[in-house]
This record gives sequence, structure tokens and C-alpha cells, in this order.
Amino acid sequence: MEKPDIVEVVWMDSSSTHGWHKKQDLAELCECVSVGFLLKEGGEYVLLAETLALDGDDGRHEYGCSSAIPRSTIRKITKLSRGRSKR
Repeated sequence: MEKPDIVEVVWMDSSSTHGWHKKQDLAELCECVSVGFLLKEGGEYVLLAETLALDGDDGRHEYGCSSAIPRSTIRKITKLSRGRSKR
């Protein structure tokens, strides 16, 4: 089974504050950077996984620590490494 590409995704996330603050001290959007195996790119979100476990005999992979990032928040996706076949 082929390993997925590894990508860097730059995206915007919400943030918040607690308590009373002056306007200039209020929370703003936060730029985030996520890196992982690209499992899904189409549709409303991009799906990344942090960890890939190569499963033995049946050729299936297992994935850990996944993140679904809404496409509307994504600023840039950069391919860092091209997927390749299992050795």
C-alpha cells in the first residue's frame, strides 16, 4: 500500500480571552502550522495524521493523532515529501 504525502498546512484558528480587557488586548485570529500525512484533500476539509503505523501482512496502514482542518481556514499547503510504496 502506498504511503501518503507529507505536507505542511498553514491555517487560521480562532482564539479567545477570559475576563475584562481593553479592545487592543482582545484575542485575534491565530496562525497555525500543522505537518502530517495527507489522508484527504478534497471536500470541506483536509485530513492529516501525525503518525503512520505500517501494518504487516494485510498491507493496511493505521493512523494516529488525526486533524481535520476546515478548508475555509487554510492559507497554504506545501508538499514536503512524496508518498511512496511500502518496502
